[in-house]
Amino acid sequence: MWGILVVSVVLCVIVLRPKLAGTAPRVVTSDLVLSDGKARTGAELSFNKDGQPTLTLYGQNENRPATAILSPDELGLRRSGSGSTSLMEGGLFMFDAKGDQIIGIGSALGAQPAIHVWGSNRREVWLSAEESGPTLGMRDDDGFEAALGCADLVTRDTGEKHRTSAASLTLFGKDGKVLWSAPR
Repeated sequence: MWGILVVSVVLCVIVLRPKLAGTAPRVVTSDLVLSDGKARTGAELSFNKDGQPTLTLYGQNENRPATAILSPDELGLRRSGSGSTSLMEGGLFMFDAKGDQIIGIGSALGAQPAIHVWGSNRREVWLSAEESGPTLGMRDDDGFEAALGCADLVTRDTGEKHRTSAASLTLFGKDGKVLWSAPR
C-alpha cells in the first residue's frame, strides 16, 4: 500500500511540477524530425549552416521539399526545383529557379511603393506610387519603354530636367530618348 502511495505522489509531482512552476516541459534538441509509421519523413525543424531556424516540409513521396527559413530581416520560402519567395521588411519578392527576380511588391529598402514584374531579358512592367506621382510603365526586350503617368524627362538641348503629370503618356526609344509624348 505504501508503494502505491509513493508512486502516486512521485507521478503527481512529475506531472504537476511544471504547471505549478508556470512552465511547460522543455525539450532541447538541434533537430526535430516528424515521420510516419513507414519511416517517411514529413517535416524537419532544425538550424541551417548559418544558424537560422529552418522548417522543411516533404510531400508524400519525400521529393521536392518546401523550406521556410527565418533570418533577422527576412522570411524565405523555397521549394526544391522551383523558385523562391522572400518576405522582407516592406516587401514581398519572388525569384525563379535561376535566382532571377520576377516579382517585387512593396517598398523595401526605403524605395517608393511599387509592383514590379520582370520577364526575360529586359522585359518588365511596373506600377509605382512615388511621392512625385504615379506611373504605369512597361519595357520590351529591345529596351523600348512606355510610361502612363509621371515620367522623368531631360530636355536634349538644355539638359533641363522635369517630370510629366499623371495625365500623360510618354514613349521612349531604346536609347532612353523620348519618341513621342502627350500632352506635348
